[in-house]
Parts: sequence; C-alpha cells; structure tokens
Amino acid sequence: MLTLTKKDFLEMPWKNGGGVTTELFRIPAGESFLFRISCASVNSDGPFSSFPNIDRILMLIKGNGFHLEGLNTTLTDDQTPIYFQGETPVNCTLVNGPCRDFNVMTDRSYAKSLISVVKLSQNESIILKAECDFRFIYDKDAEKLYKLDLGEQCTILEDYEKSLIVVDVTKL
Repeated sequence: MLTLTKKDFLEMPWKNGGGVTTELFRIPAGESFLFRISCASVNSDGPFSSFPNIDRILMLIKGNGFHLEGLNTTLTDDQTPIYFQGETPVNCTLVNGPCRDFNVMTDRSYAKSLISVVKLSQNESIILKAECDFRFIYDKDAEKLYKLDLGEQCTILEDYEKSLIVVDVTKL
C-alpha cells in the first residue's frame, strides 16, 4: 500500500489558467496523463478546462456547491459524484461562495473509474480491499491518499465520524 500526504501533493494552475488544483496522484503519459486524482479550489465562476478523451468524475468536498451549465446539474451534495466527458463544454456558477471539489480524470482508452463514499461512525473500523486494478482511498480531513493494488487491503479505524472517498480503477 502506498500512502501519500500533503507533502507529496503537487499544486499547479488549471489547464485554462482559471484557478489552482492540487494533484494527489497521476499516471503520466508524455505531457498528459492516463489517470489523475486532484482537488481544486473553485473561487469564481468560469469555464472548465477541456480534456478530450478523458472521462471525469467530480464531487463536492467543501462549500455550498456550483451549477454546471452544459451538464444541466447543480452539485450541492458532498456524497453524490457526477460523471461526464472531459470534452463537454461546462461553465461553472458558484452557489454562495467558494468550493473545493474532488476530481478523477481517466483516459477512456486506459481504464474505467468509479467513486463511492464510505461513512465511518465514531470508533468504527473498516477493512477496504482492492478488488480491481487500483483502489484509492481519500481522507479529506487528514489530507491522505491511500493506493491499494489488486488484492491489497487496509484497515481504517477512526476516532470520529467521517466520510472517505473511494475510487476504483479497472484497466481496459
């Protein structure tokens, strides 16, 4: 199991220059990537960057949300991810102030990715096992990302109630 923390993450400008993202993990492919997990601070209205041939999954992790023109949806729930194609023109309008999102981008010729949320109660433990090529577990409170390869497992025990974001990646 690989454990990445805030010191391992990379801050970089958005592709369109409209903001800053924190890259948590990347599988590179030349100047681009096959797979990437990031968190972005969304501080103003504006267009999303275009990522042709990339499938995206977006989830709100902080703030009141945003309306996404082009997808005809408003993201206000930190438990519900949305899936869309990276080349879809999307314009973002904030709902009552800045937000932070969790973003998974997967080259559609490389793999398929899915997001789920695991809620832990106070003093509860859970065993998470990778039953796909990769399983990532993001703890937004501790700012840690765990990467499990097929067959690996980890036990998480928490002192307080929290939600973990789980990303399952299956290579094609």
